[in-house]
Amino acid sequence: MNYKQLPEIVKMTIDKFHVRTYCFIFPTIDGNILDHKELIPKYEDIKPYAHKALEIVREKKRAGWTLNIPPCFLEKEEQYSGIMNVNTIMYWPEMRTDLDKKKFEGTIRIEKCKNCKFKDKCPGIPKDYYELFMKKNSTNSKFI
Repeated sequence: MNYKQLPEIVKMTIDKFHVRTYCFIFPTIDGNILDHKELIPKYEDIKPYAHKALEIVREKKRAGWTLNIPPCFLEKEEQYSGIMNVNTIMYWPEMRTDLDKKKFEGTIRIEKCKNCKFKDKCPGIPKDYYELFMKKNSTNSKFI
């Protein structure tokens, strides 16, 4: 719900709290959010706010990356997409998640992916996102 405030959040935390690294995580469609799908934004909706936030990160010479957002939706900010290896393991009670492996789970490639310059590194679109937002509009969202 706070994606529209991303640029302001980044501005505040960079200067006030001296944050050095930002990770913008697009929500995964599982768990409790399955009962509240209206809270899930579309990539197109977050695009201007994510771009502005990433622009601030770049201008302030801070590190940043995104999770669950394909580079094609980031356009000129692809260097922040989660296609690079982050070498991060998250630990939960009774669970361990390697983010570099996890990003390839539950994803699909669509027609648009066929000629993408990142096709060898990008995991594609989360399948749940496809089912929720893209399946009905299959013009450029056929599986490859």
